[in-house]
Amino acid sequence: MLISKFNKLIRSKILWSILAVTIAFFFVGASIMAKMGDSGSGAERAAEGKLFGEEVSGNDFYLARYFELGMRPMADNSEEAIAALRERTWQRVAALRMAEQMGITVTDEDIRDVITQDPTFASNGVFDQRRYLIFLRSQLRIDPGTFEDYLRQDITLRRLMAALRAASWTSPYELTPRLAKLTDRVSLEYAVMPIDTETGDVDVSEDDIATYFETYHDVFRIDEQIKVRYVSFPVSNLLDAVELSEADIDDYYNDHIEDYTTVDTNDAEIVQPLDELHDEIAQLVREQKARFEAKDEATRFVMALAPDRYGQAYEMDAAAEARGLTVMTSDWFTAAQEIPGLDAGTDLTRAAFDLVPNDPERYFSDAVSGSNAVYVVADLDRRPARDPELEEVRDQVVAAATLQAAADAFLASVEATRQALVEAAADTNKGFMAAAQALDMMASTTGVFTVFEGLPADAPYNTELISEIIDAREGDVLEATDTVDGLLIAHIASRGPGDPSAAELLRPQYLRTMDQYRAAVVYDAWLAQVMSGSDFEDYHPITD
Repeated sequence: MLISKFNKLIRSKILWSILAVTIAFFFVGASIMAKMGDSGSGAERAAEGKLFGEEVSGNDFYLARYFELGMRPMADNSEEAIAALRERTWQRVAALRMAEQMGITVTDEDIRDVITQDPTFASNGVFDQRRYLIFLRSQLRIDPGTFEDYLRQDITLRRLMAALRAASWTSPYELTPRLAKLTDRVSLEYAVMPIDTETGDVDVSEDDIATYFETYHDVFRIDEQIKVRYVSFPVSNLLDAVELSEADIDDYYNDHIEDYTTVDTNDAEIVQPLDELHDEIAQLVREQKARFEAKDEATRFVMALAPDRYGQAYEMDAAAEARGLTVMTSDWFTAAQEIPGLDAGTDLTRAAFDLVPNDPERYFSDAVSGSNAVYVVADLDRRPARDPELEEVRDQVVAAATLQAAADAFLASVEATRQALVEAAADTNKGFMAAAQALDMMASTTGVFTVFEGLPADAPYNTELISEIIDAREGDVLEATDTVDGLLIAHIASRGPGDPSAAELLRPQYLRTMDQYRAAVVYDAWLAQVMSGSDFEDYHPITD
């Protein structure tokens, strides 16, 4: 392991760059700092953008970004999520600055009240400062000042929302028909149509294939492909050479004691004794040590490939031959694939695509660990991304076009079936249920229920049925809805007024819900207006 770490250090260009800059600053640092002191460019570089004619510093922006994430790591690191987060952060900063202009303030006393009244920080119902500090340190990993800054922003935004909520209003006359829909007494008839997208009876013509290929041409684009040479260092080859002591086994057992601890019905911990686990742990430790040795062997091989101070170096084939190792060749693969036949996953793929051909220091990778071996890869050949001709990808195009044709045919049959049910439901001599059974569909009925109360939890398709009926009228046949068993088509068999007293009981709760929803809509519209009139400028937009 020490060899691996040392190799990373001596091959790190960043490290040597830092040393060079440090030496340069030692000799000329005084004059550089004097020049920087005479220039305002440092502050400009520190700014992230501009709002209301004033620059927003990097500190203010990234603190707001951290708080927008709830002081947690970002779960989704896609480009879209990062761009959306940056937009929300700018909106947060703009809202806070507008709140300041509106005179919305949060005092230290406000923050103290929130903290001391939070049950999370209480012991026996009383605020416990020690518990508070431990929680910040162990759970959030922040200092009290940062947490109180977060509370200040959060309370400010809540008060801003409350001010905007006061500007939104739901008319009592608007509530009455909405509440009636929730308390109406409803009964349903429904049928399930099994999904059938089998392609056995589906034929696609040459014109269909050509049209599909033209429409979805980008789907069949062949990404850049590379082929690499590699040397592997199997872990299994080193198992017999590993020296194992009882202390090694004891250390592993103690370090992983939670893995061997269970809790009985009385919440008492039961620890499995080491004697029962000795052979199992010995094998785990042996494999672990063998893996470290394989990594070190691979790293020594990498060091042999690195040029010496005179620029001389072994080429991979020669270095492998000198050590009795075999250089293998992979099949072609893309950046989205694992290297065929190797077990190091996407880490090894990334390492392969980071290689720089013809660069004596970067045409080979560092040692990369897989499940059963450690690998060193080197460049061999590349194919640029390109648009294929139809014949090159004909099999994939035919398969995809056939699936699409089968799906289209099924959707057409679903619509035809629904239309037949619509006509049957409107015909008093037929009816929905009779038509569904004639079509060999699984059909059933519900009891009478209200939309607000919903169907019993154990009723089939209770969620799917409720979600579509709020605005439906008696006699309507609803659009098909996906379920685990197929496509559900429901018919409103009856719908009538419910208990007026139930509607009145719901009124206060529904009014609060509507007010909150409208306040959120008003807040979003207000934010958009604020941003449009803020002379906003982002110095580092994601699109760049």
